Amino acid sequence: MYKLDQNYYKEKFLSSNEGFVRSNSVKGIRLKHYELVALSLLAKEQLLTSKQFRDILALFSPDTKGKTLTNRVARFNKKEIIGFIEAHPYVKNDYHKFYIKKYGVEILVEYGLLDRSWLEKSKYGKKRIKLLDGYLAAKELIVSSYIASLKFNKEIEVFRPSYYNKLNMSKVMPNGIIAVNENLQLCIEVDTGSLSSSRIRDKIQSYIDLAKKQPQKQFVILFATIDRTIPLRNQYNVVGKRRVNILRKIADNHVELHSTHNLDVRVKPVGDAKSWFSSLVEHGKMPLR
Repeated sequence: MYKLDQNYYKEKFLSSNEGFVRSNSVKGIRLKHYELVALSLLAKEQLLTSKQFRDILALFSPDTKGKTLTNRVARFNKKEIIGFIEAHPYVKNDYHKFYIKKYGVEILVEYGLLDRSWLEKSKYGKKRIKLLDGYLAAKELIVSSYIASLKFNKEIEVFRPSYYNKLNMSKVMPNGIIAVNENLQLCIEVDTGSLSSSRIRDKIQSYIDLAKKQPQKQFVILFATIDRTIPLRNQYNVVGKRRVNILRKIADNHVELHSTHNLDVRVKPVGDAKSWFSSLVEHGKMPLR
């Protein structure tokens, strides 16, 4: 769990565009305050595409040209603050993937953006992910939440997929969980079209059980269907309107869902979900369908 509080970052790190010097006998680099924040988000997300990471940096520094940001990120890599996985040669328009490295963690711990327990970790990023398309699609939505939070001056919290285990709800394992406010939680379920209708119904039932355990909370299940928002390793993961309609029909026909007043289901392609979620963060309540 970690909190993204725009006011906290603004007061502590973003009050000016000045940087500071970080150096030792081997390496030295001058980092701006907002770059620390962006690097801390990369550390917590474990793996982001180069575009996702640059989008975060660009939010803090909108006047900086794209090539300048690219060169800056390359310097982070050269100084071993971040590592990267090269874009796949057979995936059209694929992006490099970035992760934090040990030296980057040491810097972030020193300046208070990560706690000291990070120094005990042996690995800081996910370099091998089996279902990469679904993983990065979820990150696309989470990064959108960061951007909306900072853009609209809203505080959000991001929870790990295993967050609900503490409630003995191990069956509820979304791709991401975002608390828009203290009462509203969004659960991201990336859909590649591979799950049967019965599995989808079981998922919805698990969320109904969760909602009944926490009646004071409002839950939203966002089934985000894979589109071409991000370059894909497996083109078969792309699903169209027919799949969206199937998921909506499954939800509409789930009788118990209609009597669970603190649970809602939305189905949207990832690209549409990004703008929908931006509105959710801005207003703190459910946008119109």
